[in-house]
Amino acid sequence: MTASTVGKRTSHLEESGTINGHRSKIDYEAAGLPIRVLFVWAATIAERERPIQDALDLTGVVKIRELMTGKENVHIEALGSSYDDIIRIAHALDEMGYTVRDEIVTRAEYDRPSVHFDGTSRRD
Repeated sequence: MTASTVGKRTSHLEESGTINGHRSKIDYEAAGLPIRVLFVWAATIAERERPIQDALDLTGVVKIRELMTGKENVHIEALGSSYDDIIRIAHALDEMGYTVRDEIVTRAEYDRPSVHFDGTSRRD
């Protein structure tokens, strides 16, 4: 695909609101943050809003996913350079009133966010 075609498709997706920004893909290990943990929290809908905003302010928390269903419905992704960093985050979440149901150390994460918008349906 030519650069011109890619540019036109990208512009069209931006104009239609399908693409609403661009983000950098960070190699956290290269940035000195090799430990990635997913904290799984259980909360009612009414309990979620305030703690989620507070957790986003914690150093090391990079993403929070709020699920619509299930008991383990808030997933907090945190990074650290050491397990002490992760323990600090875990203690802070505990002090905020989170009921952490699970802590999962992540080895790797893979995604292809634009695969459905490249004009084809096959995967190469």
